[in-house]
Amino acid sequence: MTRIEHVCVPRTQDKYLSELQDIAGLTERKVAPIANVDAIKVQSIEGLDLNEYLMYHGAPGTLVSRLMHQGLDPRYAGTHFGKLYGAGIYLATNASKSDIYTTPATNGERCVLVVRACLGEAHLALEACPDLLKPPERDDGRGPLNSVVAETSQRGGAVEHPEYVVYKETQALPEYAIWYRHLDECRCTHCITSVFVEVSSSCLQTTVKLAIPGDVQLADKVEVLKAKVFARLQNPSFTLDETQLTLGSKTLQNHRTLSREGVREGSQLSLVAVGIPIYVKFRNRKFTLFDYAIEAHSLLVLTADHQIFVKLLTQCA
Repeated sequence: MTRIEHVCVPRTQDKYLSELQDIAGLTERKVAPIANVDAIKVQSIEGLDLNEYLMYHGAPGTLVSRLMHQGLDPRYAGTHFGKLYGAGIYLATNASKSDIYTTPATNGERCVLVVRACLGEAHLALEACPDLLKPPERDDGRGPLNSVVAETSQRGGAVEHPEYVVYKETQALPEYAIWYRHLDECRCTHCITSVFVEVSSSCLQTTVKLAIPGDVQLADKVEVLKAKVFARLQNPSFTLDETQLTLGSKTLQNHRTLSREGVREGSQLSLVAVGIPIYVKFRNRKFTLFDYAIEAHSLLVLTADHQIFVKLLTQCA
């Protein structure tokens, strides 16, 4: 998590409180509790229980500022993701569920909104209802219910995690914006569409994550991926030419494409600082001395009996 913003817009707050009064009047201030809601229950008006909860809503990072100041608009349902329960505002009690619907802002941060939601009288949905524009009608003719609760598959429903849908923007009030970034080692549904390259030497240990297709394409050559990884390293003690990419025990060929070399979304690769040959001339003959770790600086010593030794001077450049 990088930061938390408190959302305070009097205009949207007034609309939300007005909606509470409407729901209270329609239900005669008597609303049946909703079972199995794993969220913090709140009351905006003391003594008035209308099934209000604090829930999560994930959104594209570039839209968060507008949502904070204008509120959530069900008319945009399905614009960025699906609408399994129609044109509503989708809320979750699991932050990881809302994270699925986020995309990074220009600075790489993602955002999940904490929303105060009034569910009122809810309809329990056991199957998808993609054509809904409002909750189903009440049996007594008082008009539509206030929300839809999507039951999980464990309880006979159609979703893996519980979802809650309201169809009026005045029933959902953003209160906090939680900004965060995924860790480099993250393997969630977002990050699995990346490749991960571990870089390890005596002077440097890090993991570089490159998104597919944002940072790299599987049709790119191995040398392209190497160059992009190398560009993200700070003061490496080796050069690009002195490295090779490996996938497991396999060394990838620079001129081949990533896909041809078996790289897939979520692949874990390693950037290895390989040895380079040291040659020495002795009596007009050229010998390959050995391969050495490229971050080590060496001094050749020729003894009186013509034996060659290598003395390591430093371990890091």
